[in-house]
Amino acid sequence: MRSREREEVRGGRSAHCAALAVGLLIVSVSMGAPPIDPLPAPFYSFDLASPRVIAGLVGAADILAYAEPDPEVVVPASALGFVSPGDDLDALSHLCHPDAAAEFSISFSVDRETVGLEPPEWMLVSMGVPHNPLSQAERGQAAGDQYAGLTVFSVAGVKSRPGGRPPNSALVRNNFNEGGTSFSASPDSHASGDGGGESQDNVDGTGKDGGGGGFRQGDVLEDWYFSATAASPSLELLPGSDKPSGAHVFYNARPVDPLDPTDTELYATFLDLGLQQADDVDGLIVLDLDADGSFSQGDVVLFSLAPGSPSLGTIPGSPADVFRVTYGAAPMLFADAIEFGLGASSDNTDSLDMFPCMDGTDCALQHGIRADRGDMNCDHVVNFDDIDPFVTALVSQGQYELDYPLCNWWNGDCDESTDVNFDDIDPFVTLLVSGGAAPSDSDTHLDVGS
Repeated sequence: MRSREREEVRGGRSAHCAALAVGLLIVSVSMGAPPIDPLPAPFYSFDLASPRVIAGLVGAADILAYAEPDPEVVVPASALGFVSPGDDLDALSHLCHPDAAAEFSISFSVDRETVGLEPPEWMLVSMGVPHNPLSQAERGQAAGDQYAGLTVFSVAGVKSRPGGRPPNSALVRNNFNEGGTSFSASPDSHASGDGGGESQDNVDGTGKDGGGGGFRQGDVLEDWYFSATAASPSLELLPGSDKPSGAHVFYNARPVDPLDPTDTELYATFLDLGLQQADDVDGLIVLDLDADGSFSQGDVVLFSLAPGSPSLGTIPGSPADVFRVTYGAAPMLFADAIEFGLGASSDNTDSLDMFPCMDGTDCALQHGIRADRGDMNCDHVVNFDDIDPFVTALVSQGQYELDYPLCNWWNGDCDESTDVNFDDIDPFVTLLVSGGAAPSDSDTHLDVGS
């Protein structure tokens, strides 16, 4: 890894560099930083304390799909059997069928109290994917995001970790539409911005549809698996009401089928999962082998537990860990929180999903929200205002990070060489001229002197 403190360059060069864009015509445009290959938009839910739920725009037991400016309700709470405004759907899964040898990564969300443990993985940062739960928690906007772990799993457990580097994760979807989709969540801020202390919408359930894509008008939306918070009043009315529990997992085959809507059933009770009645499942991936909506031989459930769940002391584990239970067996740890760059005492994994992946680092580079190359003052525009901070970044990484603590020093790596140096000057000028378009060969040249 390169030193975080770069050698200071001569004052004459710095002064010359500060005037590098004189006479250029600048085109100022809003900057985005979409992934190279965005993950498909999931269906999702918000918790009861989310501003959009409090405002009555959506319900905490509704299943939502991405839309702007507010999410679209695609499965209303009532279709799932939730009839109280105090109900909160807090774990969601679609039917998944990976075989035993399949390799996948886990995507997840976190709650408002999560702070993260590991800083963004330095190699990903240097290659333009600079965000993870810690970086977003520092900005006050982590609860409306989705992240992808770098560890690769099979149904049996860990398959591979990033070679020679600590496990971690990368931001793949955030509040602001930087990846083609978002969760339309508050605060509406860029990944590199600051949430400004605003209340956060909390994504507490995600699940992709059977085709791996987002919502399409006319979809029947089959095979939903879900749980509700232990405090949800409708648990007294749903199946399993003799012993209502936030650790029951429910199933509904076609809740909004206009021709033949189905009722909610029990997929698994808390006892089936080896849990206690007072537990609260708040992240869920269901591998229903025979797709019959009933926990049976060969089925696997991956899950996380909410803080305060008594089984965290007996499995044992933490609210940021992922657990695994197979039919007829006791639950066990599947993935330690550290696999995702989590592990602080307040960290809580709040939703779970999965996607095919054979190399976690490569998948993060493909699916992660990227840096704004050339945007040196974090205003999401490349223009003259970026010149002085670019000069500071050339002179000293340490000084730049003191002056711009929420910005990304690697944004100055305009030639994408995994370094910030004088070779970045011409590509930076190209970005100024193009208003932030990707660097390319150009006749534009700056003579910085000797």
